[in-house]
Amino acid sequence: MSSKYEPLWKAIQGKALDVCTLTFDEVKDICGFTIDHSFLRYKKELKEYGYTVDAISLKNQTVSFVRLQMIACCGLNCAQCDARIATVNNDDKLREKTAKKWAKMNNAPQITPETINCMGCRAAGVKFAFCDYMCEIRKCVVAKDYNTCGDCAEMETCAIVSAVHSSNKAAKNNLK
Repeated sequence: MSSKYEPLWKAIQGKALDVCTLTFDEVKDICGFTIDHSFLRYKKELKEYGYTVDAISLKNQTVSFVRLQMIACCGLNCAQCDARIATVNNDDKLREKTAKKWAKMNNAPQITPETINCMGCRAAGVKFAFCDYMCEIRKCVVAKDYNTCGDCAEMETCAIVSAVHSSNKAAKNNLK
């Protein structure tokens, strides 16, 4: 038996966007009914279509969906990362701002605007050097042939990913 939200899941999948934001009215047009609290129960089905729910805004009456490939190995949402946004939009001002912020935050003067290029940890294309070569989390996931840390039975007690999850609860939730 198919889900009442299946037309929505198929519509999102058909758009083939990394991030897709729909108004509640657009959801109603697709599904034929107004979004309700059952959406929270049904949203887990969306993973079968390659997406997850990123945010629900009651204020703006919108739902944002993100392609699972945009969820990094650790659970961070690459679609919201300034390096990826700068790369996708070819935004040199954002590259400069991000480089300054990250160089200071990480005490890494080698981070320059020229190094701010990334399509996402698990997406095809260029990656920020740290994400590609130095990230212990990504190295572990690749070595174990997982998609993300969420595939690992040891995620809850893992010392490698715990720093990300302790400072960013959404990252951990993205992996569930």
